[in-house]
Amino acid sequence: MAETRPSKRRRVEPTNCDSSTESEVQNDSDTESEVDLEVNEATSHSRRSSPLRSLNRDISPPGEYQGESVHLPTEYIPSPISLTRIRDLPEECNIDTVTIDDILGDPLIKEAWIFNFLFDIPFIISCLDSDVRDTVLVKIVHGFWKNEDKGTIGVLEAGAAKHPNVELLRAYMAEQEGTHHTKCIILIRHDDMAQVVIHTANMIRRDWANLTQAVWRSPLLPLTDDQCAQPENAPVGSGHRFKRDLLSYLRTYGSRTKHLTEQLKEYGFSKVRAALVGSCPGRQTISATNAANQTVFGWRGLREILKHIPSAPVKEDEGPPQIVIQMSSVGMLGKEENWFTPFLNALGTTGPIAASTNAVTQDHDSQGPTSPSKRTYRFFTSNGNNETRPTQPRFHIIFPTAEEIRQSLDGYVSGGSIHWKLQNTQQQNQLKYLRPLLRHWDPTTPSPKTATTRNGNVVPREALRRRAAPHIKTYIRFSSAKMDRIDWAMVTSANLSKHAWGEMEKDGENGRYARICSYELGVVVWPALFEEEEAGNAPKPAVMVPTFGTNMPDGGHVDQSEAEAGSSKVIVGFRMPYDLPLVPYSPSEIPWCAVASHDEPDWKGATWAGYTR
Repeated sequence: MAETRPSKRRRVEPTNCDSSTESEVQNDSDTESEVDLEVNEATSHSRRSSPLRSLNRDISPPGEYQGESVHLPTEYIPSPISLTRIRDLPEECNIDTVTIDDILGDPLIKEAWIFNFLFDIPFIISCLDSDVRDTVLVKIVHGFWKNEDKGTIGVLEAGAAKHPNVELLRAYMAEQEGTHHTKCIILIRHDDMAQVVIHTANMIRRDWANLTQAVWRSPLLPLTDDQCAQPENAPVGSGHRFKRDLLSYLRTYGSRTKHLTEQLKEYGFSKVRAALVGSCPGRQTISATNAANQTVFGWRGLREILKHIPSAPVKEDEGPPQIVIQMSSVGMLGKEENWFTPFLNALGTTGPIAASTNAVTQDHDSQGPTSPSKRTYRFFTSNGNNETRPTQPRFHIIFPTAEEIRQSLDGYVSGGSIHWKLQNTQQQNQLKYLRPLLRHWDPTTPSPKTATTRNGNVVPREALRRRAAPHIKTYIRFSSAKMDRIDWAMVTSANLSKHAWGEMEKDGENGRYARICSYELGVVVWPALFEEEEAGNAPKPAVMVPTFGTNMPDGGHVDQSEAEAGSSKVIVGFRMPYDLPLVPYSPSEIPWCAVASHDEPDWKGATWAGYTR
């Protein structure tokens, strides 16, 4: 199948219209469920063209503008991430979606390096173009090595034995409690191009059928001889920085990925507009880490990225920023103050305030709330236009209830990929401090025993994924309580766990260090990456907006006041996997727990005996 090329930007003149899982549950880590390997239902391999539309220019800071401003039309850019196609939803719910065939089905693919947790080798081979599936070099990078993994290893070896072009590569696991949880595909092509794909799905049939997943795809990366133009201290968000961090991540696998890293050195990443955030097992000494010249992993790596992302000024009546954590597994976090609150502080890190002469800025290392369940907000109001800068965001956690799992397309079976343990006292204590933050995945599915407030006075914005259970992991900062602008958004394999993001800093013989157990990989995007500067004109500012049911924003995302003033800007979409506004849990509702038994039948009539392994 031919490579899906980026679509053109859509330019629209301003108008005056008013239109609008994961825990394997071993050691409470965030790993996937092997129940997925048992499911063999067919999936539709749609060849629907739908991709993210990566843009084709270098990322560089705009120069100082001098001269008369010429009015330019507003530009609309589709979401840099896409959702995957849902097999059992109608076509109108699958606009701009991606299938695994879209990724692996191109006959120009020469090598496919597949990093993941779970694999179904016959399924992977079936996704390759039929003319080349016996010749594409397929590298399966996994993390199975323990005695209890012998069954899984045997299945992988049996599958690889049937295909001489498939090679198994076992990642070195420096931490016994960790997993190889990264979900990434790197393609080397016959046309002297390469491509990096970062996503949230296991490489098994069911993950690409009826579970909500996300995919980020780089533009096609050309071979280049311009190696000298790749500074080690390239700015965060640039293609050069992305390349540096990706190669650093791949080098943590040692000799297993040397052939791949040597090849990727030769490709140009200048058209990439994203920052890479990864995790790898081991300890990284903090005193020896210079983030400008060395890749930093885990939550500290994310914090370094967020320091460079401008946050939008907001008006006092719009409320504080909102940070939404949405994942498919929750590990053991310990006492609230030991890990969870510092992690939220890292998520609350901000860079300089976005272009505004009146808003009051804050320190670039905002420390967020002292306690998520006892939040207070301070606002710094500027003179003039009533713009404010909230110093502390409000946090939310989206996770489905048992009723949402029962009503999902796959019923209880989908719950085998979504994990939150609630059995012992420590787990119950953790639930107590997380409960105030809990929000529904499907806001229309109330508990059968209680009525939850449903924000009936607000028109819902529907993502069309309510019944597609979430295996996706997203972390999004909205500029205000209106949740109509996005400061930054991240798609990653990393769930809410210490194993994924790393422990908090500790003192060691060689200084302070951070310990990480698992391999993870994700991308962060934000509006400034898409700002445009055209010859003779002032650069147009960019905003990122949530889009629902499509990747493309439209005129409804231009404020009426902006349209009347004739202002122009770049409007970037971000494809939302969940509905807005968010709906909180009622006091009696609890998250779905896969290891518990559930006697109430799902919509298919099945009950759930509890997940075991």
